[in-house]
Amino acid sequence: MGKSANEKQNFVILDANAFVHSSFHGYSEKLDAKGQDQKVLYGLMNALVDLTYQLPQIDMLYVVFDPVDGSLYRKSKYPAYKANRPPTDPDLARQREVAKKVIEDHIGIPCVSHPGYEADDIIGSLMEIARKEYRVIIVSPDKDLAQLVRDDVVLLRKIRTKTEKGYRAVNIDNVFNEFGVFPHQIPDWLALAGDTADNLPGLYKVGTKGASQILAQYKSIEHLIAYSNEIEDESLKEKILNNKEQLILVKDLATIVCDLPIEEKAYKALDKADRIRNNQNYINKLDIMKKHYSWPEYFIEMFK
Repeated sequence: MGKSANEKQNFVILDANAFVHSSFHGYSEKLDAKGQDQKVLYGLMNALVDLTYQLPQIDMLYVVFDPVDGSLYRKSKYPAYKANRPPTDPDLARQREVAKKVIEDHIGIPCVSHPGYEADDIIGSLMEIARKEYRVIIVSPDKDLAQLVRDDVVLLRKIRTKTEKGYRAVNIDNVFNEFGVFPHQIPDWLALAGDTADNLPGLYKVGTKGASQILAQYKSIEHLIAYSNEIEDESLKEKILNNKEQLILVKDLATIVCDLPIEEKAYKALDKADRIRNNQNYINKLDIMKKHYSWPEYFIEMFK
């Protein structure tokens, strides 16, 4: 059954960054014909094939990678941002570029990036462009992306448990049930609770539960600071008053940028992808990819 005239089509954005790291650290070697490890490509190909089975109705698909200097924007504001992470493994960087080239230049799926900004920001900006005409589906396990969930934007998280395997859709109610706040409050929640993954400090001994309780009453960091003198808990009041600048900064750092000027890049990437897919070899390549869900040893050789 086709879509009704008023029903929006699905615009799917795959967060490649999450799959790049999980594939690199989670898979054993997947050697190509030259003896080079390509497990990142293996993981991304499996993710794309899996996605086509889980989401039979994909009207538009973009894959987003972190650029090399993706943390530059936030590090310029806060040099300690992600300073707790080790440098990117050179082999991971190599494999990521191979995977991006295959996806973009051979499979014909448009990829978009923007210098100095992370994949999250590119996803947020693509989302704002797309949701004017489409229902947006973001595929990623990243909790930070929960702040982008809207009535017409859902987050798909891959799950693998003893009883369940596949993807789970996260809507506004799901975000509230998990975090105790609404999507637009996630940056405020992170400012209070902190985020060890990104090396962002929170308020001492507030934690995730405490952050949710505070925001249930004060709604935002700005509102909390404005009415801090009315807080009855003297310990909390002191923390707020002594850390106002930190709270504002961390909220800013945790907020996904949704207005990057990437619309022209997105259209150019789509045009390039259309030209590749119009090539008669594309259908044959896609058919082979779908038939060989497990690692096809000849895959890299085929797409050189």
